[in-house]
Amino acid sequence: MTNQKNIFTLTFWYAFGNILTRAISFLLLPFYSNLLTPEQFGSYSLILAFYSIIAIIYQFGVPSALTKYYIEAKNFDQSEVFSSAFNFVVLCSLVLSLFGFVLSDSVSILVLGDSNYNLVFNVVFIILFIETMSYLLLHLQKMNEKPKIVAFVSISSAIVNLILNIVLVYYMDYGIIGIFYAQLGASVVLFISLAPAARRSYKFKLNFELLNPLLKFALPLVIGGLLAVLIDFVDRFILDSYLDRESVGHYSFGYRIAMVMNVFVISFRTAWGPRSLKMIQQSAYKYEFGRIFTKLIAVSAMIFLSLSLLVDNLFEISFKGFSLFDKSYLVGLDIIPLILVAYLFNLFVSFYSVYPYKSGRSYHFLISDTIGFTINILLNLIFIPLYGLVGAAVATLISYFFNALYLFLISRGKVEVNYELAKVFMLVLFAGAFYLISVLFNNVVYDLFLILIYLIILYKVFNINITRIFSQQSY
Repeated sequence: MTNQKNIFTLTFWYAFGNILTRAISFLLLPFYSNLLTPEQFGSYSLILAFYSIIAIIYQFGVPSALTKYYIEAKNFDQSEVFSSAFNFVVLCSLVLSLFGFVLSDSVSILVLGDSNYNLVFNVVFIILFIETMSYLLLHLQKMNEKPKIVAFVSISSAIVNLILNIVLVYYMDYGIIGIFYAQLGASVVLFISLAPAARRSYKFKLNFELLNPLLKFALPLVIGGLLAVLIDFVDRFILDSYLDRESVGHYSFGYRIAMVMNVFVISFRTAWGPRSLKMIQQSAYKYEFGRIFTKLIAVSAMIFLSLSLLVDNLFEISFKGFSLFDKSYLVGLDIIPLILVAYLFNLFVSFYSVYPYKSGRSYHFLISDTIGFTINILLNLIFIPLYGLVGAAVATLISYFFNALYLFLISRGKVEVNYELAKVFMLVLFAGAFYLISVLFNNVVYDLFLILIYLIILYKVFNINITRIFSQQSY
């Protein structure tokens, strides 16, 4: 036990910020579905995929490495650790963005086969520079376990993004570039909001004696992180090659809805990194880890059921001729349950990250991500020509499974976990059974009833109250 905020309290605040941020982002989905054709949304998704991949290179694995060296700082004060890492990344990011400006025509042709998007990519390179700085400042607040600050500034930035999207994309009809102008404005707001809180932790210096071990630890992380992001996004480019841009739009739209599960995954990962390194020093950690694992399954199952059972009904909602989601995007719904399960395995990747962090053997992340990426590429090349969008989703699910499996295997015997196996098995069994019942009957009233029954089972049978998991107690 510990008198600090528990892991789920931290997860709650990070989830609160992420959920509201994603909720605001989710509001943009009906907005985009009514303003962009699936083909245009496909182009936007490919640009976003490029952004997500290149962002890993900009960060150079430093945020993850910083978690370890900032918390375990011995010979240096924490402000010196943070400042050296921050200044190094900022200098590298500036150089990368300058190169990006010069090569924007070539990048546009490489990603979309068309140089007409070079201005969009110029905006993307500015966003990458500003968001890289903002991400490190945000990460500082996470390492100091300041979840309320993280939630507040993230929500503020998302609100700015929503307002700018309405103005630039809807009223001014700027299209895809308007979306990225809005993101740029939100990035500036995020940086301005975070900078004052970081003043006490910042020094204008680079300590290379400190940076050397940090960057050595970070190198496998940046390669592994790049492979992990490619697992998430490379299927868009393969779909674009084998099928067409419209298919990319359908797939990306369904994937975007399933990312509701990823909000919980990211929130847990954010809290789990610093907290697990502290918890493992306690003798009873293996029991706490086991109880946390059970609750992860319970929350994930609820998200899976709620989204899988109810999402198709969102396409039936309309008001005065305006549909919540344009029905031209219905094609992408089939992939949602598969992507939700894929994100569950990605959650396990975060849970089993303790040993590589604690031991300093970050190369395990590289091995894990290499396994996942290799399987993902091979299966996408095989499945997409045969099964289309569903094939791409299955490839993602299987690759995350093997990603998690490797980290589980190398952690056995080194980080002990007392699993509540009977509870975990029954939680999964009930969730699977309720999903199959929903598929058979396909009725919104039955779906709501099944979700309610699952909540009751959690409370009465397993003594798990979803609303109390995030309360300030233990863990």
